[in-house]
Amino acid sequence: MLEAFIIEELKRREQEKRERQRPTVDLPRLPEEPPPQESEQDKAPKRGVVVLNT
Repeated sequence: MLEAFIIEELKRREQEKRERQRPTVDLPRLPEEPPPQESEQDKAPKRGVVVLNT
């Protein structure tokens, strides 16, 4: 009868072999879009109205 550590080692090697044989798919990378240019309106501080009910 085989020792427990030998059995575990055989299982580990078999698992690694299955993982290497697993098919993979390489997905194409999308080109990165440059960030949108900020207009003068976008650079201005945001203003708004705050209503407080007391």
